Amino acid sequence: MTDKQKETLRNLCRQGCTDSDIRDFCEEQGISLKEAFHQVSEWTAPDCCRGCIHIDMYPSMPPCPSCSRGKKDLYTKK
Repeated sequence: MTDKQKETLRNLCRQGCTDSDIRDFCEEQGISLKEAFHQVSEWTAPDCCRGCIHIDMYPSMPPCPSCSRGKKDLYTKK
């Protein structure tokens, strides 16, 4: 994703976009849906998780829904 595409996606997210809006954006821009949702998860991850390679997001799910950081810490720095 280019810096301009990231900025457009960030603005879209700030406006309260839906998963469908992100899908439409990806189709229009020729961007991988996985790449876009990963970028959104980087922006929305809790501070304690930023920089972890396991940060990920799937439509309608918060970042790292299966992370067990409170049980067994899976943090792995990029």
